Amino acid sequence: MKTHLFLIVSLLFFQNIHAQDPKFAQSHSNAIYLNPALTGCFISPVISESYRSQWPNLSGTFKTYSTSYHQFVHALHGGVGFYYMYDNAAEGTLQTNRINVSYAAHFEVTEKLVLRIGVTGGYVSRKADWDKLTFGDMIDPRYGYIYPTVESRPPSTKSFFDCGIGTVAYMKNFYFGAAIDHLNEPDESFITNAEGGNLPSKFLLNAGGYIPIGDEASKFSINPDIIYLSQRDFDQTTLSVTFRIKYLLLGSGISDYRDGIFLVGFENKFLRLSYSYDWTSFAYSDLSAYSHEVFLSVKLFKVLPKKRTWTPINMEAF
Repeated sequence: MKTHLFLIVSLLFFQNIHAQDPKFAQSHSNAIYLNPALTGCFISPVISESYRSQWPNLSGTFKTYSTSYHQFVHALHGGVGFYYMYDNAAEGTLQTNRINVSYAAHFEVTEKLVLRIGVTGGYVSRKADWDKLTFGDMIDPRYGYIYPTVESRPPSTKSFFDCGIGTVAYMKNFYFGAAIDHLNEPDESFITNAEGGNLPSKFLLNAGGYIPIGDEASKFSINPDIIYLSQRDFDQTTLSVTFRIKYLLLGSGISDYRDGIFLVGFENKFLRLSYSYDWTSFAYSDLSAYSHEVFLSVKLFKVLPKKRTWTPINMEAF
């Protein structure tokens, strides 16, 4: 178990880390975390909850919790919202709390085309438990980890401001989006002025659509989408498709790293509950029990006035 924990902690603290942000398999379910331009894009205010357990059989597991609320506000002619995220890595070795607020301006370009531009900003607090780390000078060749380390300890907490921007364009059955997170590339290192201590910007491109099959009474549709993420030297493309059969959701996806996703869920006019299971081909995958994710969202009252002044995104297309 120490080997597994050492592996995870090494990935967390080495300066040349390539992917530092939590990534949800059900990316679109966390709309305003995915792209701030999606803030308030739905016909109703939405409350969402997510939980992700990554590699639960390893001692250095990752657990991520997220909650969000967003809605359209007519007086601001745009959407407002917030999300809170808690990420627990390696059994509390590294804990991150993040709270962001976001706003998305809404533009009716034509009768069929809508453009939204969003901004987000927030406070991030990270805490490291140095007592859970092990170093080379603690190891005895015969008896293992028995010596105290002589390594000096940096501060155990780090806080900073983070911000991002995004845009999305959509028509009735299609959308396309782009976003940049960590636009200011904040210094996240616990060591002052550490080389490579800045959180690299993350770039996103995504597109998707809604393909109805049969007549309206059949309530059967196909939702394809693609997401491209790039952060420092790491990039990933994920292709997925969700089948809607009345209230039943069935989905699958695959990335260019041979990661796979399976999704099952329920959705009606008021709520969505879904579960996804994703696996990966990395070296310890057979020991990890892969990853599990649960998502719940509740749609509140409609906010459209009697006279239409804005066009929400088609929730069936998203």
